[in-house]
Amino acid sequence: MPPVVVMRLLASPLGTTYREVAVAHQDGQCPCGWCPLPAIDIETLHAPLEDAAALKRADDLGTMAVAGRA
Repeated sequence: MPPVVVMRLLASPLGTTYREVAVAHQDGQCPCGWCPLPAIDIETLHAPLEDAAALKRADDLGTMAVAGRA
């Protein structure tokens, strides 16, 4: 299956979960205080997805695979 198809299949349940949680939080129905703002919330989710998908520099120690142990 092409990666884009897999990502779309993942996005659908994620969007459904967001919608269900947002409905439960409308009009202060939940005491946690979160107020759904779909445009802002979706952009907030977009940023880490874009960051994770970006190519990392080869000299970045944080992204290098461990080659052994000391």
